[in-house]
Amino acid sequence: MPGSIQVQAQAESNMHRLRREEFFLKAAQSDIGLNEQFPNSQSIHFRSVSSVWKPWPRPANPGRVLSFLDCLLQAVGPWETCWLYKGHGYWFTELSPQMDLEDKIRSLHHAWLGLPAKCDDVLEADSTETAHIISICYDSLMFGHTVWEDVIVIPQGGDAFFEVSHHNEVMVSARNTKKLREIRKALLFKGFRPY
Repeated sequence: MPGSIQVQAQAESNMHRLRREEFFLKAAQSDIGLNEQFPNSQSIHFRSVSSVWKPWPRPANPGRVLSFLDCLLQAVGPWETCWLYKGHGYWFTELSPQMDLEDKIRSLHHAWLGLPAKCDDVLEADSTETAHIISICYDSLMFGHTVWEDVIVIPQGGDAFFEVSHHNEVMVSARNTKKLREIRKALLFKGFRPY
């Protein structure tokens, strides 16, 4: 039917949803929690150490963005399970006539990935879901315009995590400078330079 868009198929996914309370209980075991310095921000940090961070700009060449996200996801590892956390936002998959074209396309993308509609749950994905994780990060990095669309990717039990920001950058947080140097080296090796 002309003018209507429908999702024909859904990507197979083994991602699980966690209520935020459940996520924070699990994250606490990895020394991760809400940053009490900024209680309204919903930002997270390593709780027992003063973490170090570094921003990376989105690659200028759109064709390199997927490789950048893949390299980053591998560099923050090793990991078997990771969480995708939207601090202020929620996953949206419901289409409405009032949405602009970009939001309609994003809603279709989220629905295709099997993301919950208008839900602020945290997604838990295993290493077989790498393409889904990168797809969600790509969506946020390329089309996100507000803090509501930022996504934080947190490897369970890891020493680093990253936030895909609406400022066309990725903010990498690490437990220590050694891990941040490892991540920087991996990204530089692939040609991705920080600011």
